[in-house]
Amino acid sequence: MKEQKNIIIDCDTGIDDSLALMLSIISEDINLLGVSVVAGNTTVENAYYNTKRVFKLLKENDIELFSGSSKPLVKDLIIADETHADDGFGNISKEFDEEYGHIKKDFIKSEENISKKLVKYFRDKIDNNKNVILVTIGPMTNLALALKEDPNCFENVHRIVSMGGCFRVHGNTSPVAEFNYWVDPEAANYVYHNSPVKVEMVGLDVTRKIVLTEDKVEIIKKKNNKLGRFIEKITNFYMDFHLEYENIVGCVINDPLAIAHIIDDSILSGFDSFTEVSETSITRGQSVVDSQNFYKKKPNSIIFTEVDSDRFFNLFYDRIEKYGKKGGELNE
Repeated sequence: MKEQKNIIIDCDTGIDDSLALMLSIISEDINLLGVSVVAGNTTVENAYYNTKRVFKLLKENDIELFSGSSKPLVKDLIIADETHADDGFGNISKEFDEEYGHIKKDFIKSEENISKKLVKYFRDKIDNNKNVILVTIGPMTNLALALKEDPNCFENVHRIVSMGGCFRVHGNTSPVAEFNYWVDPEAANYVYHNSPVKVEMVGLDVTRKIVLTEDKVEIIKKKNNKLGRFIEKITNFYMDFHLEYENIVGCVINDPLAIAHIIDDSILSGFDSFTEVSETSITRGQSVVDSQNFYKKKPNSIIFTEVDSDRFFNLFYDRIEKYGKKGGELNE
C-alpha cells in the first residue's frame, strides 16, 4: 500500500462537497487530518451539520471538525440555496437523520477570535504532520483569515489545492466568475498573493467535464448500494438545478475532482501562471490568469485546463467498490 497523503479539507459543505468528503474518507490513499467549514454554498452552521452527516454515513468518529467563519471578509454572504437547497444538503437532511440517526446539535458560532483559532487549528495539523496538503473547496475565507493573523501560518504546508475559478470558460455565478471566488474574492485574492506555495486551481475548465448522470449513479449503486442510494438522493436536487439552469442532463460534481487530483495526479494537466482574483464591480470574483506572462511576475499558481474524465470516474467507482468490499456495507 502506498503511503497515505495527509490532507486538511476546508469546505462549505453542500452537495458536491459531501461527495468530496466521502471520497477522501473512503480512499485508503488519504489520511484526512481534519475538516474546517466556512459559509458559502450554505450557512456555516448548515455546513457543519452536513459534514457531521457525512461522518455518520461513513461511521467516522475520529476526524476533527472545526467551525470557521460565518461570513466573507468584506461583502455580505450570499448562499447558493437555489443550487444546494435550503439545508445545503439537497433537501434530504430530515430524511437522512430519520434513516441514519439524528446528529448531535453541538454547533458553536466561533466568530470571537476566529482568526487566532484558525491559525491554531491549521498549524497544529500542518506543523505536526508530514507533507500536509490543504484542500480548499469553498470560499477561501478561513485561509485568508489565518494568513492575515499569521503570515507564516502555512509555511510548512506541502500544497494548496483550490476548487475554484475559471480561465477559458465562462463562470457559473457571473459571466466571468466561479461561485467560490465570487462569494469572497478578497479572500481568494489574498491567498493567491500570500501563499508560500503555488495554488493549484481546479477550476470550471476541468470540473465542468465531470458530469454525474443517472446512468453513472446506477453503476455506483451496483458497486455499493448504501453509498449509491445516498448519492442518488443528495444529487436529485442538484440534477434538477442543472437541467433547469444549464440544460445539462446530470450534474457537475466539482469538488470530488480536487480530491481525485490528489490521489492520482495524472487526471489533470495544466500550466504555471501568475494569477489574481478581481475584487471589483462587474468582474468580481474573476480569476485573472496571466497565461502569456504579460505582467512578468513569478507564477503563484498552477492552472488546470485538461482532465481525463474517464480516469476520474473509474477512480470514483473503484474507491466506492473497495470501501464496500472492506466492510462498508456493500449491500445494505
